[in-house]
Amino acid sequence: MENKDLHKLLTEIHEEINLTQAVDDDEGTLLRDIEKDINELLKRSSARNPEGEAISLHSLEQAVSRFEVTHTTLTAQITKLLDILSGSGI
Repeated sequence: MENKDLHKLLTEIHEEINLTQAVDDDEGTLLRDIEKDINELLKRSSARNPEGEAISLHSLEQAVSRFEVTHTTLTAQITKLLDILSGSGI
């Protein structure tokens, strides 16, 4: 996947997170953690060398488990992102 496609997906996930409502405190914390990961990935996708240091994808993996029933669009986008990152060795 090209950097521009990755950047588009990350932006879509960021927007979906902003639209996500009705979350408890734990889910709110998880969404903030995801936002940090997304922001880091957005910076890297804009850089010439997007790989850099490895980042923790734990919050993204947690989100898939936590939101798969209640926030299906967000879960699908995060799953796609995890598949892309896994395929690129991140």
